[in-house]
Amino acid sequence: MEVYSSDTGEWTSMSSPWGHKIVLYSLEPECFFLNSTLHSSAYDSRVETFDSEGNSINMVVTVDTSGDTWRTTRQPTKAKLNFFGHSQGRLHGMDIDNRNGCRISVWVLEDYASGQWTLKHTASVLELVGKPCRECDEYYTLVAIHPERNLIFLNGGVEPEQTLMSYDLDTQKLHVICTLEDYQRKNFRPYIPCFVEWPPSDAH
Repeated sequence: MEVYSSDTGEWTSMSSPWGHKIVLYSLEPECFFLNSTLHSSAYDSRVETFDSEGNSINMVVTVDTSGDTWRTTRQPTKAKLNFFGHSQGRLHGMDIDNRNGCRISVWVLEDYASGQWTLKHTASVLELVGKPCRECDEYYTLVAIHPERNLIFLNGGVEPEQTLMSYDLDTQKLHVICTLEDYQRKNFRPYIPCFVEWPPSDAH
């Protein structure tokens, strides 16, 4: 891993204690900072760690900005979380099972050391949009989670008609924000402004 320091303007190379069998997901892994720690999704490629159905063990790997503390935390058993984010100071893992009524599952990591997860919320997207069953080309994906509220963002529907929506976990209300038209789903990037006060510049 290469770590860049804004103070020195230099990169520092360090070897990961995760081990070479821990593989970060290559298809645009979810990487973000929470409590000065980098988080990313990964899996254990060792054959002996596969479950009875031949699925690799998914996990969350973390390292702090100093490079002193490295962790590997297994995801909840039998949960296939495909979206991670931070909200209200805690790590959240989420999934939408499009094969099972488009059901949303929201998990919260309670403790890094023990790897304890808590199922925070479940809901059916089909029930929220008032549909009895899923159509052939209908599916939904997660886009973002609000950093300070119990609010998640998702998009989907029946191809090619896609919509961007928000779902409030407290009120259990789904709100349609807009239609996506020709926008690709993978182009979405949450924008979170930074209000850090920089020291005055000496440049004239």
